Amino acid sequence: MLVDHSAWNVPPAQELVDPLLARSDARVIVNAAAFEDEEETRKLRHRYSTTSRVQIRTDSDETPLLAAACDALVTTVASTTAFAALAVGTPAIVFKELPGHGRASADAAAEDGLVLWARSSEELGRIVAGADPWPDRSARALEHGRQLLEAQPAGQAVLELVDAR
Repeated sequence: MLVDHSAWNVPPAQELVDPLLARSDARVIVNAAAFEDEEETRKLRHRYSTTSRVQIRTDSDETPLLAAACDALVTTVASTTAFAALAVGTPAIVFKELPGHGRASADAAAEDGLVLWARSSEELGRIVAGADPWPDRSARALEHGRQLLEAQPAGQAVLELVDAR
């Protein structure tokens, strides 16, 4: 699982990671590239230093490649990273969505069938365990992800990285 987290660390990253560790045997990669505070990254590394199931990454250029290599993306908002995941065929799960734009994007993307929206830790656990259906991984979903990315300011650069793999 790839956990993509906001620059403001809201909610705290462990609120996304811990439910994954508790409800599955998943290995988790935390994309901490957007963190503006190196202290937060240091705290995360310390918190998960005793488990081999969690890696903390800080290179944003890796994000599309990490998304392609993971079973799913867990994020707080259905935005560029979620669309990059869709473009490489990786389902996105919105969990602990940010208030305001995070909730609005989760609602719209879930309504369109592009992401799953886990509204609780229990629901996240069911999704990860495969009890709830994954979003459409068809050519239509991949193309839609690419189109959504193209509309984003950084989308073209992300698509170039995806296409180069």
